[in-house]
Amino acid sequence: MGRDDLHVCWSVTKSVTSALIGIAREEGQVGSLHTPILQFFPEYADVAIDGPWKQEMTLEHAGPDGITDTLGGLSLRPRDMARIGHLYLHKGVWQPTRERVISQEWIDASIQRHTQSQSGGGGYGYQWWVLAAEVAGDTIRIP
Repeated sequence: MGRDDLHVCWSVTKSVTSALIGIAREEGQVGSLHTPILQFFPEYADVAIDGPWKQEMTLEHAGPDGITDTLGGLSLRPRDMARIGHLYLHKGVWQPTRERVISQEWIDASIQRHTQSQSGGGGYGYQWWVLAAEVAGDTIRIP
């Protein structure tokens, strides 16, 4: 595969979705994280038939245990993945231009544990896994 080939990113799709939600909030397109998700996607109102609780799902409920998940589907070039990592590493500021793309408040909130995963070790932020790993005697927090 070449440097311009697209790679399916699977689970990273949800973290990119989180960044887009943060940008949409900053632009005033999304208010509270307590707003039911189906208000943004009325064409999916039929999913509520499977369980009335789905009508009450909010952006804050988005998590790893099947409540709502943008599990995959995004394809990126490796350098585009690196750009996303660069944005989060620099708290939402695109360093080459010093332009703020994502608010620091959103980045900080999205990578903080908001729920404990039922499927084992770690927790979940806003569409980000929040884990801790032991490496050579040191604890490394991920992200």
